[in-house]
Amino acid sequence: MIPRDRLEAVLADAQWLPHSFDRNGANLSFVRVTREMHRALPFVDDRQLRDAQEWVTAPTLQIFDAPFRSAPIHFVFHTGLCCSTLLINALDATGEAAGLKEPQLFLSLLQGVETGEELNRNRWIELALRLLARPFDGANANILKPSCFANPLIPGLLCAAPGARAVLLHSDLPSFLKSVAKQGIRGRSWGRQVYASCIRHFPLDLGYSSEQTWQQTDLQIAALAWLMRRNHFNRLAAKFGPRRTLRLNGSDLVAEPVETLARVLRFFGLAADERAIRKIAGGPVFTRHSKNGELFKARQLKNNSRQAEDDEIDIVAGWIQTIARHRGISLVEGEPGLRLAG
Repeated sequence: MIPRDRLEAVLADAQWLPHSFDRNGANLSFVRVTREMHRALPFVDDRQLRDAQEWVTAPTLQIFDAPFRSAPIHFVFHTGLCCSTLLINALDATGEAAGLKEPQLFLSLLQGVETGEELNRNRWIELALRLLARPFDGANANILKPSCFANPLIPGLLCAAPGARAVLLHSDLPSFLKSVAKQGIRGRSWGRQVYASCIRHFPLDLGYSSEQTWQQTDLQIAALAWLMRRNHFNRLAAKFGPRRTLRLNGSDLVAEPVETLARVLRFFGLAADERAIRKIAGGPVFTRHSKNGELFKARQLKNNSRQAEDDEIDIVAGWIQTIARHRGISLVEGEPGLRLAG
């Protein structure tokens, strides 16, 4: 048991980020992440925090019974490679909200569900959201961006936080495939991991045998994963409605940053000062890569795709559009009366 006064101090400070449950949820670990670290790090998951120095572990039952303050929370859910980190950084820069980028806790929750551990799933989720809602000084809300691999948790998260709203962020397919291809073997491997996750949690019957599927190229597999996630977001939008969900294309944030950021702030019920937003849109949040800090111009020159790669992307994009049309999956922005497949 952690001393009561020590636990109270941890729970009163939002800088103690809940990290992960152990087996069966008996204990919960916390890692200290300052507001400055939240802003500087691309993610607050194991990739970035494995060398963190300050950790605390407490019995989960002890945390359930402890009081602590909470702020409003909202979500940015995403299909991957669609400017979600950029959006969170921009929202955080307004000062209206604190952005939490891919806390490990969401993957810990998902792992517990997937491995069949004996846990009260709803109670775990409710506790996780209470902890992630602890307020940072000066912020009126916390905006949570889970990893795209945590998307199977979305219905449970929205049900556990009935006052929360969610942006459902995606890219267009050619942009998504170009991002996958630019990362080389790492991106192509990631695309197959996304596909495997989608098959487990929200599959589509596309008429391909297992052998036919795995004979497809890396970009075809990644495109199928993108399609399954788009269909999943269609379903979420239909279930929770326009008051709680806002579908958004990441390219809008890049092309029209002021209008798009103001739209998201209003959707979350936060102040949208146009002059402040224009300053953010012209500053480093939008002129440097959100993960590695490189200038966009330098990055674009460095990562120009080969013509053969572009040709493959065009072919795969056309193939996916045909599949979507045959399956009745809407890929039209803002189309009323969503068509769903399942």
